[in-house]
Amino acid sequence: MAHGKLRFLLTCLFWLAAAFTLVMALLPHPPELPGHLKDKLEHMLAFATLTALALTTYRQTRYTTVFATLAGFGAAIELLQAIPVLHRDAE
Repeated sequence: MAHGKLRFLLTCLFWLAAAFTLVMALLPHPPELPGHLKDKLEHMLAFATLTALALTTYRQTRYTTVFATLAGFGAAIELLQAIPVLHRDAE
């Protein structure tokens, strides 16, 4: 696979995973994932996947920048979960 096509595929995978993470975090009653994972384990799995995809996709980006960006994304999710109409609990 050509380098450009691979980079495009990885970029799409990263942003699809980020969108999936956001939607699942904001659904009032998200579907239970296979394996009956604990909530914190699901969060760790989601952000580990996002981190791996980000580091693979954006190789020229510093690790600290990826970490700070994903930490900000996680904080934004927590703030959005505090919106009462979503019926979620911000932790």
